[in-house]
Amino acid sequence: MSKVIEVVKKEEAKILQMHWMSSVEYNSEKGTVDFTFDPKLKPYLLQLQREFTSYKLRNVLALNSGYAIRFYELLKKWEKIGIIEYTLEELRKRLGTGNKYKEYSNFKLRVIDPARRELSEKTDIKFNYEELKKGRKVVALKFIISTNREKRTKIVEDTKSTEETLLEELNGLARGYHVSNEVFYRWVALGKNIWGLEYTSQLRNLILYINQQSNKNNPIGLANYLLKEKGKLAQQGYDSTIQVEKKEILPEWFNKNNDGNDKKDSRKKEVTYIERQEMEKLLEKYKVY
Repeated sequence: MSKVIEVVKKEEAKILQMHWMSSVEYNSEKGTVDFTFDPKLKPYLLQLQREFTSYKLRNVLALNSGYAIRFYELLKKWEKIGIIEYTLEELRKRLGTGNKYKEYSNFKLRVIDPARRELSEKTDIKFNYEELKKGRKVVALKFIISTNREKRTKIVEDTKSTEETLLEELNGLARGYHVSNEVFYRWVALGKNIWGLEYTSQLRNLILYINQQSNKNNPIGLANYLLKEKGKLAQQGYDSTIQVEKKEILPEWFNKNNDGNDKKDSRKKEVTYIERQEMEKLLEKYKVY
């Protein structure tokens, strides 16, 4: 509530300041929090297609310093160009250091050098910097950014492994139809645009939702249609999640009576009662959630 966002509108020669949220309501009985974004934030939160940098979350999860994360975000967008300059005043502002580390030597020791080490050790980019002086005073820094190829290769391999695992899981859930590689990676691209980091769980829900439909002559087509519609909702700022009705679905043979052809037991069998614990074992065995 107290964090101030500043948007510089160069074309209009204006500076807009606002808070992230205009209201927050805590519901102690429900254990939930409802919050409202400032209406003027809408253009900056919806349909983001430019003036932003996307990166894989795994690149920053291992970083210990908040300044290192911010450094990563600042420098990642200039990776292809390889160089960017910031005045110390602008750099402090972008890092959010406030009134801390006013002396350059302290700023360098506590913020810049630790971030440089962390990015080199743990992310897919690394940087060096040159001090730009006015007289004897350091007034700006020139950052030289390069790809950390060793870390980048590992991150790509890990990502590929994750998506391959997801494809296998989706095909395990997809009863009676097969999700090809081509279709899957198209879904992944769409899912990331719609749900961001939640795309894996939402793609699982997509398959489970289709499984629950009584008439699914073209399940892949239905999935494509749902993704398209959810994308439209996301662009308009509406809830785009896929809700799945949780049913305790048993395998088809479970509720069928024996037809008398079983050589081991020709008597009619009828299921009258199942202990809850046994039910849960069956659901886990057949991956029904």
